[in-house]
Amino acid sequence: MFSGDELISAMKKFDAAIKEKGLSSKEIAMRWLIHHSVLSDGDGIIIGASQIEQVRDTVAMCRMGPLEQDVLRLTDELWEDVKGIRANIL
Repeated sequence: MFSGDELISAMKKFDAAIKEKGLSSKEIAMRWLIHHSVLSDGDGIIIGASQIEQVRDTVAMCRMGPLEQDVLRLTDELWEDVKGIRANIL
């Protein structure tokens, strides 16, 4: 489900673009879920952590606020690149 040449290629392209902006895919994922998804105030997100510092880091990422428009564009481009092969997992 999480492998395949097309998916790996799309993620490499995405990772290169976000690294240029000093961002990580984990940060973008958390900030997107909190600020741009259809989740509402009554919903929750389960995070996995084996150390308290990981929880602190994740919470700090979420508090950074919404993603900038150019980063949102990159997430949209990533989805366009993979939706033909991964849209069925939704």
